[in-house]
Order: sequence, then C-alpha cells, then structure tokens
Amino acid sequence: MFLAAYLSFNIDKLESYTDAVNEVVRVGKHIESDRFQIVKDTVDSFDFDRIVYLGDADLNGFAQESALKMLELTLVKQ
Repeated sequence: MFLAAYLSFNIDKLESYTDAVNEVVRVGKHIESDRFQIVKDTVDSFDFDRIVYLGDADLNGFAQESALKMLELTLVKQ
C-alpha cells in the first residue's frame, strides 16, 4: 500500500522508479517464498502488550497507518 500511494503521488516520474520497484517486488517475493515462516514464527512467539511505531516526515503517515492496522487486527483478540 505504501508503494502504491508513493507512486500515485509521483505518477509523472514512474519511469525513474522502475529499478526500485522491481527490486521491491524481487525482495517481496523472496520474503514471501523463503522467509515468511521465519517472520511468522518470530511474531507468533513474541508475547507483546504494546507496540510503538515511529515515523517522521515522509514516514509519519506510514507509521500511523501501521499502528491503525495493528489496532484493527488485535481488537478481534480482545
């Protein structure tokens, strides 16, 4: 979602981001196919009561949306 939003606000420069987007896709596929279980096991085994997202400038909105998503996902468990 972050990538889609970023690119939509820079639509006039899409060609200049081709290499970066391709790298994000490559890394995402690698994580999905090879590393997802490691990440899932780590998150599942970590007993947390709170989570803090920090972000300023360009990443402020990303931090806020991440915090909101975590809140949405954990409200079901309460």
